[in-house]
Amino acid sequence: MIVSAPSSLDMQVRRAHEEGDEAAAIAVMRRTSVGPQMLESAILEDARCRMERELPISVRDYLDIVELHGGDRVCVDAALNAALIYLVEILGCEIDNAVDVLESIAPERADEIHTAALLCELDGSIRQKRTRYPDLPYEIGPLLTDGRRRYELQRRLGKGAQGEVFEAYDRLLADGDSAVRVAVKVIGTLRDEGNLLQEARHARSVCHTNIVPLLDVTQADDDVILAYELIDGKPLDDWVHDKPDALSPRQAVAVVLPIADAMQAAHASRIVHLDLKPSNIIIPADGIPRVTDFGLARVRGEAARNYSECGALAFIPPEQYKNGVATASLRMDVYALGGIVAWLITGMLPNGDDIVRAIHFLDADAELPRPEVRERLRSRCDDTLVAIIERAMHPNADKRYQSVEAFAADLRRWIEARPIRWQRPSAARRALLFVKRRPVTAIATLVGAATILVMTATTARLGAARQRDQMVHELAMAEERATSQAARLEEVRRRVQLMVNFVRSSNDMRPSADWLTTVTVLESLTGPTVFGTAVDGGTLWDDRVSIVSELVAEARARGEGDTLSARLWENALGLWLYRADRFEEAVSVLDRSIAWLQRTAGAADPWTQMTTTIRDCATVRLGTPEAPAARARLAVVPADIPPWVSDAVATTLAGTGE
Repeated sequence: MIVSAPSSLDMQVRRAHEEGDEAAAIAVMRRTSVGPQMLESAILEDARCRMERELPISVRDYLDIVELHGGDRVCVDAALNAALIYLVEILGCEIDNAVDVLESIAPERADEIHTAALLCELDGSIRQKRTRYPDLPYEIGPLLTDGRRRYELQRRLGKGAQGEVFEAYDRLLADGDSAVRVAVKVIGTLRDEGNLLQEARHARSVCHTNIVPLLDVTQADDDVILAYELIDGKPLDDWVHDKPDALSPRQAVAVVLPIADAMQAAHASRIVHLDLKPSNIIIPADGIPRVTDFGLARVRGEAARNYSECGALAFIPPEQYKNGVATASLRMDVYALGGIVAWLITGMLPNGDDIVRAIHFLDADAELPRPEVRERLRSRCDDTLVAIIERAMHPNADKRYQSVEAFAADLRRWIEARPIRWQRPSAARRALLFVKRRPVTAIATLVGAATILVMTATTARLGAARQRDQMVHELAMAEERATSQAARLEEVRRRVQLMVNFVRSSNDMRPSADWLTTVTVLESLTGPTVFGTAVDGGTLWDDRVSIVSELVAEARARGEGDTLSARLWENALGLWLYRADRFEEAVSVLDRSIAWLQRTAGAADPWTQMTTTIRDCATVRLGTPEAPAARARLAVVPADIPPWVSDAVATTLAGTGE
């Protein structure tokens, strides 16, 4: 129900804002019956209070209120005018982008939005920012004794939230005729003097090899000038754009970790950056990222002073967008770092690929990162890395990583294939990670355990020293008999048969968590250390295939074909079928193994990728209709695959047999 106004509506709106209740300001405009002029005044008063309190403006709320009160054209113009000023002068949009934003929110008002934008430009209520130095070189800074200015701006490098950045010569630091090149950021005097010098105070308080150091700060005429060390490199976005191939998840994490280290140093000094984005990260020739531009930086707990200081919308968390007066939080930088990881992997900006989508997304209280980014992440990363990124970018700051240090620690654990504690990984998952992390140690440990286990089990089963001595005697005699290639081959088969007999005679020996032990034993029994050369290697691979095929078949017969151990045996079988040149059988087995690996480890897992690569090699060798696509994939396989897989790829692409 709409009631009559007991006093002027704009005074009620102002009172609501003074009490810190912006929702009440909207509510009072909805329920109070007033004429067009008073409603126009109330809308403009609400917009002014919101800009002062550094709160976002909702043109949808304003237009709904106007419709509720009859849709007067004057009130519509007031709502659109306030929204345009907010987007252009506060958020820094170009006016065309601001029009696009409003059209996406209120498409039915498209003609009125265009008219309002034109009138705002004509009457000067919107002032687009123009570059102050269109012609370069340009002298700036305090006067030196020779009458010249200290800095000579040479080349525009970019535009920050509060000023432009140039490559410049510093004449004061020059050694004779040798010019000293620096990066100069020029900030106009639109803020009070204390704010003008805050970037220097914040940047100078942090010392870290991954942060670009501030060399000098000075004030001259109407400018504050900050001189940084000039880093010969590219902004991260340009560096990524110039790379021929997309970064792998592992490469993306490796890029972000030094940035996280830099931010840990800043946070230790109670400094929050608040504007982490690719253009504020420089990649020099050594490839180690450096963080720059602390233009929005705040001491932790210090309130932001200007609503325009809201950072790049593509990488800021919802609370930074919505609550400009909220105190600076370390978790804001955590969100931005998570967004940078997501962007490096997917090529998509986490909050939206343009300002229209970003504003919609941040206004909507939606799950972050947005669905398209999440879907692409899941297609390129394993579940663990996706979970780490999603936790860093949780829209609720309390559910986010509480520090950059904790986020970086989990990224390092992922790189090192260590379990992520808060995920509570299963014993099987921890075992798989251990094997991936330290395969040599895992094999050595398992082989040592297998030796003890086999000897203990053999002792228990044979039950007599005479039988143990007989086995040792046979093995010793076998070494003496293996004096020729044929004799060695026969002896290898004898050893394999001994192992097979022992496996089959045991009630407990079946595909299990000890699968790698048995695989390793079989490898050692039939491998080159016993056989010496590869003359009869094909025969040995056939023997291995026969043994493992029977073990997998027995597991299926017992209804255990989908257990972890049986699946791992099957994976080994597929690889051994390929090594035995039995390509058609290999493709069939590997297809089943790849489907399982993608479900359990993820498509980006190195084990999955290795198995897929071998399946593609087998497909090409068979010459099936799928061979051209498989050959194309082999041409771009990762460089860090195992040597024998790399050899298989090279041999396959060369069109020769192994």
